[in-house]
Amino acid sequence: MCLQENTLSAPAAFVMKEAVQCLCEGGSSCTREDPARQKGPNAVPGLHSNWVGQHVLAMARPWQDNVITYNLVNKFKELNIGMIINLQEVRRNRSCKLAGH
Repeated sequence: MCLQENTLSAPAAFVMKEAVQCLCEGGSSCTREDPARQKGPNAVPGLHSNWVGQHVLAMARPWQDNVITYNLVNKFKELNIGMIINLQEVRRNRSCKLAGH
């Protein structure tokens, strides 16, 4: 059964999609955001990230603790990163409760 998102079913579809996705990604042991659990080196230390083109950096949302610890704002400036676009859905992964959020 496929839930189509409309005015009435959108909240239920979102909750169901988040629950299934978080279960599949590991919940509190999620490997999608933790820089230390990334396969291969981080493109930016302290940030789950990879260069996907000469000028495009794909990354998970930065953890607030790591923004400070790794001085990520200055690192972005050094790498000439002038814009970050967040494509994450509102409240996505809110139940993962990973440290540093």
